[in-house]
Amino acid sequence: MLQVLNKWTEALDEGLAVDVAYCDFMKVFDKVPHQKLLEKLKIFNLGPGNIGWIKSFLCGRQQRVTVNGETSSWRSVTSGVPQGSLLGPLLFGMYINDLPEVISDESQLFLYADDTKIFRKIKDIGECRKLQDDLTALKDRSNKWLLKFHPDKCKSMRIGKTEIPSGDYVMEQRLTLTNSEKDLGVTIDKDLSFEKHISEKVNSANRIVGLIRRTISYLNEKVFRQLTDEATDEEPGLIG
Repeated sequence: MLQVLNKWTEALDEGLAVDVAYCDFMKVFDKVPHQKLLEKLKIFNLGPGNIGWIKSFLCGRQQRVTVNGETSSWRSVTSGVPQGSLLGPLLFGMYINDLPEVISDESQLFLYADDTKIFRKIKDIGECRKLQDDLTALKDRSNKWLLKFHPDKCKSMRIGKTEIPSGDYVMEQRLTLTNSEKDLGVTIDKDLSFEKHISEKVNSANRIVGLIRRTISYLNEKVFRQLTDEATDEEPGLIG
């Protein structure tokens, strides 16, 4: 997050705007195909022993569903990395690790688990066309490896001000143009002012304080600190 914000603020200091596309994979941890993942792992030179161990970890799983007392038959699980496991996020990261290879030099792609964003400094209208080319390449590479971007959750945002028209970007469908987006828990707005993010956190903190005051009859500094600490443990970032 800090690396990205530094790059965006540098662009604004240069008098440029930045177009960023937030790309959301569709059920990624359930969709990774085991056989293609094992193919990818060979590129990392893990060796046949380690790959065989991972194959044993992934393959041969079965699942069934019970609803209202009725249970389905067992079905083989041929895709997905086990959620809640230590290996799950690592294997998914290795599966999509080559996505930056399809991006042109001046566009930048940042990956964090299943959060993906690509951005480019906008100097002229040609930069918008190049970013669209990168989005198309990103979509094609993902489709090749059987991962889909969620058409309703992919959005674009113009950060900064410029007279250059904002790109009408398309992946599976036209990307919704937004003025703010939650990025790894931080609400980013088109001016990088963070006013919306700060307002959200202040409002959340005030709600907690109001709840404490309404439900606790005796409140001193020690009790207040203990209660607010417990509240922020459950919802990190509400109170600074």
